[in-house]
Amino acid sequence: MQPLPSPPDSASYWDRSNHWLRTSIMLKIMVIGVLVLILLIPTAMLESLIREREQTRNEATAEVSAKWGGEQIIGGPVLSVPYLTAVKDEKGNTQSVTAYAHFLPDDLQVDGDMQPEQRNRGIFVVMLYNTRLTLRGTFKKPSAAALGVAPGAYQWDKAFLSVGVSDMKGIRNAIQFRINGQTVAAQPGIPSSDILASGVSAPIALNAD
Repeated sequence: MQPLPSPPDSASYWDRSNHWLRTSIMLKIMVIGVLVLILLIPTAMLESLIREREQTRNEATAEVSAKWGGEQIIGGPVLSVPYLTAVKDEKGNTQSVTAYAHFLPDDLQVDGDMQPEQRNRGIFVVMLYNTRLTLRGTFKKPSAAALGVAPGAYQWDKAFLSVGVSDMKGIRNAIQFRINGQTVAAQPGIPSSDILASGVSAPIALNAD
């Protein structure tokens, strides 16, 4: 493609301006830059709208979770037996304190049924999941000698079973333990947080023999 010839010196101002507009590289670059900026405006508006919708969606999810409970982590069951042990304080004095021996079940079976439930918040849909869990396990009689603790130090009558629940707000029905054929209502809280930070527990008196 041949470049356009320059207008003669006798050409009018408008002719020379028209020739410059058609041949100026700088002008073409400026026009392209303006077009790019114009195209960026709707892109920025779209990104802003997406961020706003994401924030609103997260707020809706947080609102529902605050009422129904968040993600649940279930731990255990754990059998815990308190025992007395001697420790020295900073001054070298010996004190008797309570520690805990924890035991996991020899076998564990978990059965569950999960049911989805939908909640609407504005234009957003938040999915909830209701789960009914049944945990079955068997424990062997704890061996005092295996832990290197004096048999007389164990407080067998203060033993307890515990199940960890990360968010107690999400519990809708009462939790029950069935121990040796007997149903025992679980109580909120765990006497020891060595293994499980939060959850429910129930006392289980063990024989020293």
